[in-house]
Parts: sequence; C-alpha cells; structure tokens
Amino acid sequence: MGTARRNKFKDADCATFDIPVLRITNAEVFGHREVLIGKLHSEWHEALSRQSLVIGLS
Repeated sequence: MGTARRNKFKDADCATFDIPVLRITNAEVFGHREVLIGKLHSEWHEALSRQSLVIGLS
C-alpha cells in the first residue's frame, strides 16, 4: 500500500474521531527551525480554537 493511500485511510480515521492531522515533511523537520516552529505554533493554536465535534456526544 502506498503512502498516499495509507494517508487517506489515516485521514478518514482521524476525521471519524475529530482528530486534527498535521503533516510535516522531513525537509521541514531538518530545515529551518524557525519555519517549523512557526508551523507547529500556528497549527497548535488552530487546534485549540476549534470546537470538538466528538466531545460531549453520546
């Protein structure tokens, strides 16, 4: 199974449970640290500000 197909399944599973997904490339990890930190910071704040679609549902 290819990476794109595996990612599609992972994305679907995460969407089912309302789990945000952040994809980071090796180039980002080993590249400019400030750019990576900025991306992580931005995505973290976005995840914190969104309303959960799962919590509180029964």
